Amino acid sequence: MKQGQFQIEWLEKNKDLGIQTVEIRREYLRDRKELAELKGKATELDMTLYYAVPDVLFPGVLMSKETLHQYFEEYSALGANQFKNVAGYDEDINDVDIEILKSLMTEYGILHLTLENDQEDYSTSEKIKRILDKLKDAGINAGMTFDTGNFLATGQSPLESAKALKDDVTFIHMKNIKADTKEMTLIDEGDISMLEILAVFSEEVNRAIEYPCGGNPFETVKGEIEKLKKK
Repeated sequence: MKQGQFQIEWLEKNKDLGIQTVEIRREYLRDRKELAELKGKATELDMTLYYAVPDVLFPGVLMSKETLHQYFEEYSALGANQFKNVAGYDEDINDVDIEILKSLMTEYGILHLTLENDQEDYSTSEKIKRILDKLKDAGINAGMTFDTGNFLATGQSPLESAKALKDDVTFIHMKNIKADTKEMTLIDEGDISMLEILAVFSEEVNRAIEYPCGGNPFETVKGEIEKLKKK
């Protein structure tokens, strides 16, 4: 991406590796037109797309309705099956906010909402679970995108967090890091016991490779997939 490539150029290469689902990152889109192009290419390749927006859903109260409209319109244009935001703070969530979110999800056909932990102090397993419980109690189809590396980066145990949240997790970002430097590594080179964490979850939970893979990324990804197959 940093070399001027676009996400659409990577879909077919991922398909060749046997990858059926790709998470499209909003911050790497060149413009809105790319959403329709990605949708068309994914349809051609019979692939499933998820849409990831690196914005906080609950920065206090719910993010602005106008912003949600924009993000959900993009989701619709992409033809995605899942929408992801960063979770945020649970203290000020109210029934009005939840009803607004639920109504907009219905309006735009949001099939599944996932909330991710990031590297801020609000991203504890307890706080994220409280948010998810509030959404589920209101009838919202919500789950968690479990980022392994972000838990370690905030001084929490990824393994204990996995055990606490296993019933809420619907997507996994496999990201290993070195605890002292926060440097991202390949799946078996950091300080997270990735295979031990994956064993907590059902095999049906989708997991994504979410870390830099060097100058020859597709060969690296192929190797990472082989490591996972041997577990």
